[in-house]
Formats: sequence, C-alpha cells, structure tokens
Amino acid sequence: MNILGIDPGLRITGCAGIRYKFNGPLEIVLLQELKTQSKSPLSLRIAEIYQGVSNILQRLRPEVVVLEKIYSHYRHPATSALLGHVRGVIVLAAELAGVDIIEIPPTVLKKAVTGRGHSSKEQVKMMVSYFAGFKRNLKSEHLSDALGLAIAFIHRIKK
Repeated sequence: MNILGIDPGLRITGCAGIRYKFNGPLEIVLLQELKTQSKSPLSLRIAEIYQGVSNILQRLRPEVVVLEKIYSHYRHPATSALLGHVRGVIVLAAELAGVDIIEIPPTVLKKAVTGRGHSSKEQVKMMVSYFAGFKRNLKSEHLSDALGLAIAFIHRIKK
C-alpha cells in the first residue's frame, strides 16, 4: 500500500510517501518539501502547491492521502484561513486523482508516534526518525510531521 502523508503549509508543505506491506517494514519512497515564496501573490503560491501535490500524486500513485486535520487558534484566524486555501487545493488534487483522503488531528499523530498527544515537535521528530530507521533526526518538522501522519495512519489500520 502506498501512503502519502502531507503536512500543509503556505510557506512549506511537507510530503512523505511510504510503501507499506502488512506486517512488513515500511519503505520511504518520498520525502519532499513544496516551498513557496512569501513575496509571491497568494494565487501563485496556491497554484504551485496544487501543481506540486498533483505531480507527487502522479508519481507515487498512493491509495490514500493522510492530511493533518485543520485546527484554528482564536488568536490567529487569518492563519487558519490561509491554511484552508492550502488544504483546499491538496484535497482537490487528491480528489481529481481518485485518492481517498484521511484526516488525522495533530494530537492523534503525536500519540501514535510518541505515546502522548501533547508531545513537542522535537519529540515527534525523534520518534518519526526512529520509526523510519534514520540514524539522525529529520531536520525539517514539515517532513517529520508528514511522515508521522503516514505512520499514524498505519497504526490506525493495524488496530
């Protein structure tokens, strides 16, 4: 089964593809960040993310896209609105590619990989890197979150 985890972000969207065989090792087939320029118009940035995700979907052909569920903080409503744009084009790209979409809240991701729903970003990076068999922690929290989402999905289907 091919699984694509995506950590949506307007500046950096993290994408992690894994190939999973039931009761076998997970094989990382993609670790990629889609970056946009903060000075570019919003429409261009959204289009770049859409195109990047569409290209990854074509190459990887996943059975499922695992997306971090949206959350909003009352102090930052504009951030939630911008993140909604990014998530919208990711969902559109997946739907047009015929790929199922699963949403996982950040606390479920953290609990699946660290055992605690309120772990730090550093703890998530450390455990995701461990599960992936890396000798060092991933430097990018966007990639570790994307890979963590794919791992959390595997934990969910194993139950």
